[in-house]
Amino acid sequence: MKNRFIPATAVLMLAMGASPAAFRVPARAAESSPRPDFTGVWKLNLQKSKLQVPAPESGVFRIEHREPSFKLSRTFIRDGKEDTWGIGLTTDGKEVVQEEKSETFRGRLTWVGSDLFLDSTISMGTRTATNKVTYHLSEDSRILTAAESFRGPIQKHDNLWVFDKE
Repeated sequence: MKNRFIPATAVLMLAMGASPAAFRVPARAAESSPRPDFTGVWKLNLQKSKLQVPAPESGVFRIEHREPSFKLSRTFIRDGKEDTWGIGLTTDGKEVVQEEKSETFRGRLTWVGSDLFLDSTISMGTRTATNKVTYHLSEDSRILTAAESFRGPIQKHDNLWVFDKE
């Protein structure tokens, strides 16, 4: 299965050596936490990212976030070739289904405190993988991290993707 769902894309816990348990959604998040706006163009910082998958040459996330609408487009350059994928979700946990060629993506985006949590599955025929991503903004909203836990029949990896706001 391709690594197409990386937004997506891996938060700081992995960089600090946290176990996969650190990627679990907290049982109860404070409802009064501020909800940041993730809108922006985000450039992948390979030096700060901690990846268990082969790193792309470069990457950019484009996010349009107008609560509850959340649209993400990501472009990675691998071997000189552009790989772009995008999704539109809402932050209220409603499932979105997107079918492309032989793949079916099912995902839900929810707030966990001031972070956004994507819980998704990717199916290709009878094979299914899960991809869980926690998106976090730094206090100054200049750094976006994506803590990703991907589990599939062939691949399993935990990544910390770090992006700087352009």
